[in-house]
Amino acid sequence: MSQATLAPAKTKTAGNLFALIGGVVMAGGLGGVYMAHGQIAAAGSELVPAQMPSGFLLYAVLAALVLVTTLILFASGKSADLEPKMEMKESYKIFLLFLPVLALAFVFSYLPLWG
Repeated sequence: MSQATLAPAKTKTAGNLFALIGGVVMAGGLGGVYMAHGQIAAAGSELVPAQMPSGFLLYAVLAALVLVTTLILFASGKSADLEPKMEMKESYKIFLLFLPVLALAFVFSYLPLWG
């Protein structure tokens, strides 16, 4: 049973590709942090003790989760089949177009009041 979605198959593939690239870049950045930590620890300076960042493990788990999830989506993904287009009511389309304007108005008008 096929479900109609708002995104066509090509858009889903592009989104998965961006997620895969983001996961690889994140893993590469974490690898760089780990190598830098190893170099600082090897120098053995008393003035600058080597400490692993507190959120390193959390970000490593998140990077692995993004990579695994994206690879599973690629493996289970269908080819670019033609899917039936899903239509929205006109009022919903207008609301979705106006939603970023509302969000930006809130961010730039009310959040600066908090200081």
